[in-house]
Amino acid sequence: MFKDLVTIRLRSMFARSSGSGNGKKHKTRAIAFIALMIYCAGYFAFLFGMMFSQLCEAFMSAGLDWFYFAYVGILAFLLCFIGSVFVTQHQVYEAKDNELLMSMPVPPGYILGSRMVSILLLNYIYEIIVFIPAWFVYARTTEESVAGLIFFIAAAILLPLFGMTFSVAFGWITAAISSRTRRKNVFTLVITLILFFGYMYIIMRIQHYTQVLIMNGTEISAAIRKALPPFYYMGNSIANGSVVEFLIFALCCIIPFALVYMLLSRSFIKIATAKRGAKKVKYVEKSLKTSGIRKALIKKELAMFAGKPMYIFNEGIGLIFMLIAGIYIAVKHDSIAQLIGGGYIPALVCAVLGASAAFNIISAPSISLEAKTLWISQSSPLSEKDILLAKADMHILVTAPFIIVPAVIMGIACGLSPVEFAAAIMFPLAMTAFTALLGLDVNLTFPKLDWIDETAAMKQSMSVFITMMAAMAVVAAVFFIYMLILDASIPPMTYIYIVTALLLAAAMLLRINILRSGVARFRNLAS
Repeated sequence: MFKDLVTIRLRSMFARSSGSGNGKKHKTRAIAFIALMIYCAGYFAFLFGMMFSQLCEAFMSAGLDWFYFAYVGILAFLLCFIGSVFVTQHQVYEAKDNELLMSMPVPPGYILGSRMVSILLLNYIYEIIVFIPAWFVYARTTEESVAGLIFFIAAAILLPLFGMTFSVAFGWITAAISSRTRRKNVFTLVITLILFFGYMYIIMRIQHYTQVLIMNGTEISAAIRKALPPFYYMGNSIANGSVVEFLIFALCCIIPFALVYMLLSRSFIKIATAKRGAKKVKYVEKSLKTSGIRKALIKKELAMFAGKPMYIFNEGIGLIFMLIAGIYIAVKHDSIAQLIGGGYIPALVCAVLGASAAFNIISAPSISLEAKTLWISQSSPLSEKDILLAKADMHILVTAPFIIVPAVIMGIACGLSPVEFAAAIMFPLAMTAFTALLGLDVNLTFPKLDWIDETAAMKQSMSVFITMMAAMAVVAAVFFIYMLILDASIPPMTYIYIVTALLLAAAMLLRINILRSGVARFRNLAS
């Protein structure tokens, strides 16, 4: 029974990532997904290998062999934690089949154990990306020992247990707070953004941190030894073959994990069936406000977008980039002007906002997300034109404030002229209109209506991929055409206004195509 539960959980996780379905189409999609995962794993393993090659020799020459392995363990621990913390929350605490399984003659410990095993296997995949290049670099740099290799493999088996202890605890805290918060979606989105940008900041600064470690290895290793003793014992056991210190490290991994599992298994029924809703809103009688059809449909689309944190995070990440870029350029415009020349600052403002607008693909999964309720829209006495265009309109209306506010900030800080300021607003708005209508048109052509989890429609659908790639290709083409061909013949602002006009013309053609053929395609979709 336990084996079957683990198998079902792994199949569910894989289907959520690679999509559902049968036949050749599903097999092709699964193969493509596996190939993509192998490529990503190889890419990150290569990056880690390059970093370890710089650290290993420096640490070995300083007599800090143990710190090299301790640092490898810390990186693997962080990657496992960040990669599995939200999976743990959804798989353990907020799984949709909790009550269904509880109604069957299945021991709660089996249910909890199967979910933790599936997450543990995921952590092993994350860990391999770090551990394999780490040992390869170490073996190439110095003479490896059999005892060290044995302890290294054993540490690789035990370390994900230590990471899961923290991810399970953090997931429990997050689930407990979000379940008692009226703005659960906002809380989840904020936590997701904090972890994402924290991860991106570390990745962008990894070379700097590597140099700091090389220059200050002795001081940092002493701090690690005092603050993080489990990683010290792990590193020292591998470097020196110490059995006692490895046993201490093993106890640090096994005991906390066992305690967490025992606590969860005893209270799993209460956790799985808890209905800890937010504080109920007291009804207050008031007049009913009415609005036009298009406005009501836009509000419906906006409510769906605002109510799904993963929708905002995956399809609206460019909104955050606009604000960050606007503040950064406003603060650093003097140093940027010295680097690229003051005459290119207005073009840079336009380019940054336009490129960020292209990262917003809000309309791309908007039809796919209605797979379960598509028949309601199709059977309602509403114009299909209004239903479809409301999705593109919502995309534009959500993005517009995130264009205007940074444009005003950068316009004031950089001293843009009226013509330059107008371009800083019109160009990204034109890109937004083009992307919104392109995403809608592509989603009508490649809808994903067979998803098990709605995140598949947001992350793995063909319409999302095509829209994202097409928008990035347009941005790249606009940049390279000017830099390689037209830089010497057309002023930057003139070129930006020409591109703006072309984007608006393309958006108009897409709108005409949606009104002509999109209505029939929408009508023929089967949920």
